[in-house]
Amino acid sequence: MVAAQRGVWKSVTLQNMLAARGHRYSAGKMSALWNGKFQTIKPDDLAALCVTLNCEIGELLSFEPAQTVEPGTRLSLGTTTRETQELSE
Repeated sequence: MVAAQRGVWKSVTLQNMLAARGHRYSAGKMSALWNGKFQTIKPDDLAALCVTLNCEIGELLSFEPAQTVEPGTRLSLGTTTRETQELSE
């Protein structure tokens, strides 16, 4: 969506914009980034996208929990939901 807001309508256009800044991506990787189907993204790649599209990280990524987490359940970030609640209070 961020790319479209900046007039970039095709992944190949973004791929060329990134290449002009020295960031080369395969067609497969660009497809995964463009369609939001990537499993992981390196900080350098995220930074390259932000600089190229002149945007903030929060404009590119959103948190979508895969499942409901029960209170006290261990999260992958190393905190429990209870600890997270305590930190936010």
